[in-house]
Order: sequence, then C-alpha cells, then structure tokens
Amino acid sequence: MSEPALPKSTPRLFVDTPLSDGAHVVLPAPASHYLGSVMRLGEGDAVKLFDDRSGEWLGRIEGGTLKALGVRLVERMRVR
Repeated sequence: MSEPALPKSTPRLFVDTPLSDGAHVVLPAPASHYLGSVMRLGEGDAVKLFDDRSGEWLGRIEGGTLKALGVRLVERMRVR
C-alpha cells in the first residue's frame, strides 16, 4: 500500500544548505517557529525543502523546538 498523497498545503521552504538523500537538516528560527507555531506541524509531518542546487526534497520533521527544528530528507521530488 502506498503513502497517501501530500496535501497541497504542505509547506515548501528554501534552505541555503546543500540537500541530499537521507540528510538531516536543522531549520533555525524563524522557519522553525513558522512550522511549529503557525502551521502547527510536529514530529512526522511532511515539509518540502529546496536549495537551488539539487532540487526539491520531501522531508519529515524529526523533532526540535521553536528555535531549531530537525528535518530528515526522505525523497527527491524534483531535480533543479
């Protein structure tokens, strides 16, 4: 059985760090505050990250605080 489709409301954020499969990315504030407080996302929720080098990636929140949030990249969605 496949994973459910991502909702159109899945946040998409630019990060100024190289992205790769399986990478762990730490999002500092204000991005962490936006995802946690405004979007009300938590551990296991999906986010899309892009870096202007390798393309767009699907990530899952692994935890953190409003000052720093960890995201594990799980799949490349688009090549730049």
